[in-house]
Parts: sequence; C-alpha cells; structure tokens
Amino acid sequence: MRILRWFVWICIFLLVGTWVLARVTGGASRTFPVIAPDAMLHLMGRTQSAAAWAANFRPEFYAAKEKPTEPLLTIWYQVQVQKGQYYFTYHPVWQDETHPIASVDFCYRAWRWAFYGAVADVEALTIRVSSAGPTGIAYETASSDAPYDAIQPKHVRIKESIEASEIPMRFYIRTWNHLLTRQPLRDGIMHQKPALEPLTEEPYRLYKMDRRARAILW
Repeated sequence: MRILRWFVWICIFLLVGTWVLARVTGGASRTFPVIAPDAMLHLMGRTQSAAAWAANFRPEFYAAKEKPTEPLLTIWYQVQVQKGQYYFTYHPVWQDETHPIASVDFCYRAWRWAFYGAVADVEALTIRVSSAGPTGIAYETASSDAPYDAIQPKHVRIKESIEASEIPMRFYIRTWNHLLTRQPLRDGIMHQKPALEPLTEEPYRLYKMDRRARAILW
C-alpha cells in the first residue's frame, strides 16, 4: 500500500507539473513580418488598404441551428506577402470548445486554458491572392466519414484553387471542435457575423498563437 501511495503521488506530481509548465510557457511574440492594416495594396486593378482588402475577402461562417456550438466572438486577420503572393489569414475565435463527452470536458478545458492561454478555440484559414485576385484557399477539415461529435476528429489539411467569383467564400462548422467544410450543411443553418479585427501582438501572445493553427503559405 505504501508503494501504491507513492506511485499515486508521483503521478499527481507529474500531471500537475506538466500542467503548470504548459501554463507558464508559450505565448511568444510573432516571429514573422505582417503587413500593417493601413498599408496600401494594389490588387485587382485598384489600390486600397490591407484592412479594406481583408474585409473584401472575408469568409462567411455558418453553423447548424440544432448543433451545440459556442458563439463566434470575432475574426482576427493578418496579411503576409511571399514571392509576390499575398496571404490573408483569418482566425475565427469561438468562445469555447466543448468536448462531446461531458466527463472529459472539464479536464480538456483545463488543459486548453494552460496550453493555449485561454479556453477559446482559434482556427485558421488562408486565402492566397495574386495581383489579379484570389487564387487559392487553405484550411483544415475533418475526414469525410467523421460525424459532428466524433471523439477525436482527424485534422485534414485542404488546399484548393479558387477564383475571384467565389468570394465571399462560405464555410460550415463540420465538427464540435470547429473544423470547417465548404460542403453546405443539410440542416438549418445560422450565419455567424462577428467583427473583423487585425491580429495584434497582445492577443497573439495572450492566446499563445505560436501553439495554435497558423497561416499556410504555399
């Protein structure tokens, strides 16, 4: 019994130590350059600010009415340029991410708070834009056979070619952890319309974005 008690205490110590370490680490500053929201960009034959272009290319998010989902609080964006291509990355921020197994959800939430700095779920999708207009989209979805409440949905990265006529693009919440799909939902849907805001350094560090879904440049 004494050995068993020591074993239990060691396990507890390791679990708590891992949780504390996750909480006090992370939250690094951005290590790559981004274009300022007020910078002027010449795209598709006209010139306007990066913020205005981000609003033009802004995707739309929809959720099934009868599925439990948390409020979409805001959409952060950041703009990068690489080899003449502009990458508009949008980060939808959901208030929470509720695990489908209630008994697991408390521990899952506690871990998210420690590892990611907040229980909020922040996803990412990137629209690639050339001087002539949008050319590609990258995001993460779930495997085609995964139900909405799959215990551990597999993340599948998607890269697709698009045209300017497909803007604004519609995305639907595919699973409880907010993986996305472009396939319309069969059930009734509701359009989530939060504010669009630039991703500044403060939330980047606070939400430990260095550990979350990032821009996909290709």
